[in-house]
Amino acid sequence: VHGSGIRQIGQRENGTAHDVALRVEMAVRYVELAHGMAARSLDDADVTAIPMNYVISAGLSPKKQGFFFEDLKAPFALMIIASRENNRSDASVRAFVKAYQSEPVRTFIIKTFKGAVNPAW
Repeated sequence: VHGSGIRQIGQRENGTAHDVALRVEMAVRYVELAHGMAARSLDDADVTAIPMNYVISAGLSPKKQGFFFEDLKAPFALMIIASRENNRSDASVRAFVKAYQSEPVRTFIIKTFKGAVNPAW
């Protein structure tokens, strides 16, 4: 929920559940669960934040059950392609990036994940 205005994290870059502070005044009980349990908690909670890989694993549809999505510019919202410093300019690395960011891969992502994952290039 980065940038949503619903919550803010304390001064640390990687906050914990104890750093979450709601900006709106409401009676909320905040319960931290292991990521894998979040999808299972839907029947027991009014709102659940679930990482997308667990949404997909649970067979949920972000278009049907989701109502808020991280902005593509949010930290950790994107897949990062990384390599060692000594081979970042290698032809095979460049070829992989070019293949990954191709139209066939974009089409595959859109058809396969049906909105759960979106190409960001």
